[in-house]
Amino acid sequence: MRTRRIRRYVIIPFFYVALIFGLLYLQYSGTLTVRQVLGPLQFLGTLEAGEDDTGENISTARIDFEGLVMEFSETRPIILRHIDGDETPLFPVRYEKDDNRLILHFDDRSLLRFEVIDDEPRGLQIIPTGTDQWPQEGSLIIPWRFSPAVSVDVGGPPGPQIREIMLDEREFFFSTPARAVIDIVQGTIDLPLDLATQMVRYAEHVVRDVDVIATAFGENQRQISDSFYAEAIDQYVQI
Repeated sequence: MRTRRIRRYVIIPFFYVALIFGLLYLQYSGTLTVRQVLGPLQFLGTLEAGEDDTGENISTARIDFEGLVMEFSETRPIILRHIDGDETPLFPVRYEKDDNRLILHFDDRSLLRFEVIDDEPRGLQIIPTGTDQWPQEGSLIIPWRFSPAVSVDVGGPPGPQIREIMLDEREFFFSTPARAVIDIVQGTIDLPLDLATQMVRYAEHVVRDVDVIATAFGENQRQISDSFYAEAIDQYVQI
């Protein structure tokens, strides 16, 4: 009986010591994660060794938004492709959250900003910001993929826009500036560096049954408002 008690007294402290060392290992081995939610956007990052759950220094980042997934790590970097074919990989090092915006900082001090748009149609704007060291010519290659819940035709050629993206019976569109290319097969966005804007947009396609003629020239409607005109043009461009 005395031997059993001695073993019990030895085993219990050993268990707590092992638990403490296990937690310290998790904290300093870089396996702690941070999660942030901005409406429909979910962010998951792997914290750097030594960071606690309030830290902002990360080694990997994952963005989920309505079926669109973007992951950045040592094995999935953003690529800065120079005009001569040389490539510079860019890795996430820090994140920050500000209201409806999440910003990823990369190791060359460039940024990738994710802005959640709450107005209808709800969507996500992805805006890269380069540095003075970026070349004037070349392109930025951003990796992405769809979640398994998304239904989309992968047979179409690469281009600046993808339509008819279905998620839970809702339709989305994925668009870039005219000379940029979205490649479903490769899972990349190719953004030329000399574009006036490099904003990428992913949003739900909302169909409105509006009689344009009646709304514009019907009774007590002497002209088209600026907001209606802008919205009509945007719908036409997206068709």
